[in-house]
Amino acid sequence: MRFIIILFISIMGIFFLQLLLEKPFVWITPTPSVCKANGGTVEDGICKALWTDTEKICKASGGRVPKIKEFERMIRNCGGKMSEDVVQWERNKNNSDYQSCYLKNGFSARWYWTDTAYKGGSNHMTLMHLESAVPTWGAMIELSSSLICVKEVK
Repeated sequence: MRFIIILFISIMGIFFLQLLLEKPFVWITPTPSVCKANGGTVEDGICKALWTDTEKICKASGGRVPKIKEFERMIRNCGGKMSEDVVQWERNKNNSDYQSCYLKNGFSARWYWTDTAYKGGSNHMTLMHLESAVPTWGAMIELSSSLICVKEVK
């Protein structure tokens, strides 16, 4: 029993330490002019770009390309769960609180670039689909996808 209690306390300590180490940040939407001037296009008011242009666009917007963990935190804070499991995708899609939360935070049900290399290949980066909260891959030089940036705050 003592072992279980110590294990539980250790796990909770790691969880709270992880929360303390998460750096605060704000999401930045590239303006249409910055997006276009740095290789992107604008569709329905949203910047779309090849992954090879994302860093340039985010830097010109005062930020950087988001990490997958930052999307995961937003998804979690909105009541969703990032997963590659089809059943969880449907739960996220049918979770009205999650759906309204990510929309209120300025996102759409689109695929967004991350700065994270995809485990499946060297020419692919991870994309995050917010409607279902699923990460997947995208070819860096062939696929134009949505872009939002982050800026760390102090």
